[in-house]
Amino acid sequence: IIATAGAVIFLVIQAAPLERLFYTESVVADGDRIVAEDLVTEISKHDTSKPIVIIGSLPARTNASCYTTADALTYQVISVYSLDIDPEPRYFYSSNRILGYFKTIGYEFTAPERDNMAEAYEVSNDMPSYPKDGCVLETDDIIVVKLNN
Repeated sequence: IIATAGAVIFLVIQAAPLERLFYTESVVADGDRIVAEDLVTEISKHDTSKPIVIIGSLPARTNASCYTTADALTYQVISVYSLDIDPEPRYFYSSNRILGYFKTIGYEFTAPERDNMAEAYEVSNDMPSYPKDGCVLETDDIIVVKLNN
């Protein structure tokens, strides 16, 4: 009886944090999907056979009920637009990850090559950040998407 009561108490104590983690994951996923739909709409106005380079990152779109990365440093609270941004060449791996995410929701685009990064860095310097008009720009060789500075 004591073991059963202890198990029930343990489950009740753990249920709220676990449910909050699931809720956070759902909110982050919904926010990522909204951004994806916006970006796909803008990208689709261009020649989508060209490689797409995504410069910058975006934090997870959450609300006050969600965990933050300070609360729980886990993939459930991190936006796909914030992953793999630092390894060199910067934004190459995150571009590929984001385009992979787009593929999972039904939009397939051409991934960049390492050689495309230098042009993307240069072009992105004068571009406005998402969601402003002009955050997606087509050059002769690539499409550049600028998420932030």
